[in-house]
Amino acid sequence: IASNWTTAGVNLFGAKSLEEYLKLIQEYAEAHPDDKVIKGIGWNVENLGGVYPTAKDLDKAVPDRPAIILDYTIHDGWLNTAAFKAGNVTKDTPDVLPGTTYWKRDKEGNPTGVAIELQWMGTYIAAGAWEPEKMMRESAEVLFSLAARNGTTAILNPGVVTPNIKDTHGGMETDFRAAMTMLSALDKEGKLLLRVQALPMFKSATADPAKFVAFASEMKEKYASDRLSVRSIKIHPEGNAVAKAAPFLEPYEGTDHKGSFNVAPEVIKELTLLANKAGLDAMIHTDGDASNRAVIDAFEASLEAGYKDNRNAIHHGQWIHPDDQKRIIEMKIPINTTPSFFTDWSGQDAQYTALLGKERVRTELGLYPDFARAGNRVSIAADVPSTMPDMQAPLFCVEGAVTMMEP
Repeated sequence: IASNWTTAGVNLFGAKSLEEYLKLIQEYAEAHPDDKVIKGIGWNVENLGGVYPTAKDLDKAVPDRPAIILDYTIHDGWLNTAAFKAGNVTKDTPDVLPGTTYWKRDKEGNPTGVAIELQWMGTYIAAGAWEPEKMMRESAEVLFSLAARNGTTAILNPGVVTPNIKDTHGGMETDFRAAMTMLSALDKEGKLLLRVQALPMFKSATADPAKFVAFASEMKEKYASDRLSVRSIKIHPEGNAVAKAAPFLEPYEGTDHKGSFNVAPEVIKELTLLANKAGLDAMIHTDGDASNRAVIDAFEASLEAGYKDNRNAIHHGQWIHPDDQKRIIEMKIPINTTPSFFTDWSGQDAQYTALLGKERVRTELGLYPDFARAGNRVSIAADVPSTMPDMQAPLFCVEGAVTMMEP
């Protein structure tokens, strides 16, 4: 399997139980004694009966050094005790955003071993697992070569995903500049394999919208060649529905919990209006039906403000309330969707039903074919690295869209 930084290490996709996970992790650790941090990807809480694993579980496989194993979406991380020590993670360590980006904790408030919605990223850096220049270059080489072999000629990259993406004005801007400098050098050397449109990402409850749009405008001015450009911004306002973090209009099944925003609806609207005023499109990640509503409200405000010549788009559009489906069609809002998120890949179909019930699955989930039939512009995407690199191939995505099954 082709690897980039998020998919480095042990691959757990074929395993179906905690015992199998630990066996594969231990075998990998023993075979790589010089690795400072043991990495991996592919666990799914659905395979564990809905019970999250713990640091003590992972200690059985890796007792001697930090281990950070990402789930199948990369949103959640499973860490051992040594990783907690390396990152100075204790009972007093604050959650980035309670209810959205947080540590799973016991009754006394102690982190138990799983970090939800990218809470693991700070520890990943602290443990010494992140080597930005080396890992970004290697990831680009692997992913661009793979995409080119798959027949891809141009990519829209909605956010350069690094462990710093939540630190908008610090780490995100630094890593984005480094990535663009690297890609620009390849472009000038005639070695850039694909046309690339890259988007700075806003994923923060505290960052300054005006400062972020000013940064994106600077990047737009600087990068405007035939092969490398910045024309849009990416807003990531939420967590993952699988972790009960995405915001919904009604509670998750069997709970009184509706999820929450990490970028509030009024900030989504402010960012969209500022971006459109600066000639930048807004492309916004939506997993929950409440986040879809907030984004549709923002796009409606943009149209009312006179920004009618934009290409603002919903990315994923996973759960959309029937009332908002009508609004999407009326406003002809473009949808970029990920077919792999609506198949049986990694048992997520069963998870969706357990989390949100059969009625919402039937009426809200994965309805992008309806928008295409209604005349909206609908495009499909792989969403690497939240899917494995080998799932990038355009025809793989097309097959998933046609069959609604994992190819």
